Amino acid sequence: MGDADEPMTEYEIYSYEAFRRKYEDELRVVERAEIEDLDRDSLLRYELALKEGRPHLAGLSEAKILDLMSVVREGKPTLAGVILFSLYPQAFFPQLGIISTRIPGVRAGDVGTHAERFIDNTRLEGTLGDQVSEAVAFVRKNIRVATKISESTGERTDMPQYPIEAVRELILNALIHRDYSIHTQGMPIQLQIFDDRLTVTNPGGLYGRLSVDQLGKLQPDTRNPVIANAMEILGLTENRYSGIPTVRRLAAEYGLPEPIFENARGEFRATLRLKTGEKTTAVDPSDMTITMKRKRVPKNERRIALLEFCRISRTRQEIVDFLGLSNSPTYAMRAYVRPLIADGRLRLAIPDKPQSKNQTYQTV
Repeated sequence: MGDADEPMTEYEIYSYEAFRRKYEDELRVVERAEIEDLDRDSLLRYELALKEGRPHLAGLSEAKILDLMSVVREGKPTLAGVILFSLYPQAFFPQLGIISTRIPGVRAGDVGTHAERFIDNTRLEGTLGDQVSEAVAFVRKNIRVATKISESTGERTDMPQYPIEAVRELILNALIHRDYSIHTQGMPIQLQIFDDRLTVTNPGGLYGRLSVDQLGKLQPDTRNPVIANAMEILGLTENRYSGIPTVRRLAAEYGLPEPIFENARGEFRATLRLKTGEKTTAVDPSDMTITMKRKRVPKNERRIALLEFCRISRTRQEIVDFLGLSNSPTYAMRAYVRPLIADGRLRLAIPDKPQSKNQTYQTV
């Protein structure tokens, strides 16, 4: 490493041997699982997609196809089969998911204005396809979205802070190319949104002979070819090694700094950064409260600020104080809170008892 000689860790030795001897960790049999644990509808869609354009497969039985495609081996689902098609893969591999957090600062451990460690903290589970869609939804929920109105057509265009297609590519890369060996199956993928950047970290460094500076320029060795092929057949990825170039192109089109890719000891991290001076978080709520108290603020702006304020659950009194309407709590609820609830943008913690003294409100 640089000018230093450091002993390889046990995992680094395993990774070296896994590539040299072509270990197939994605294909190891899951002894606890049965074929009945796989979702029949998902398997049928996969089989139909697989047969399309492949006449030689059309005459084979489903059992034979699943065996040939390594979804099943020796009458048991493989790891690839479980995480692609199981009704609940985490019953067999509890940590093969994504831990998604929105951190109120630029470093892990930073806290927000109310001493909260996380603005949002969610464990994403399900099949790989489920995790992709849920991770994208988590990012959409936790970043700002600017709205632009075309002067010529009047059409509205939403512009998220990060290109969502690039975010999706990074998540797909992490899920497809992570290490699924017994050494890392207890380690989830980490999706973290800071004030100034978004990072996706997966267990297992770059596989094979590829180095970071070659990413997107050379065809890489594939750690999990069965998973990669199945994700392509299911229409979730192109599997044409275009993910990294796509991320770089979209970041440039958005005017964002060059993405950062880091290959550490036993993990790979991809980072999208905001422009210098731009932040993911909303205006400090305490500053906004002072502004609202001192001058007239348009109702629409108050509602937008309120949605940012309620990203963490808030009481009625906190909302009234935030709006600077402590002397008119009934008006505050009627003019600001109830319309947002009706629009589905605020939710009640106790929906069956809207007038409960313990009621709190949170942005959807």
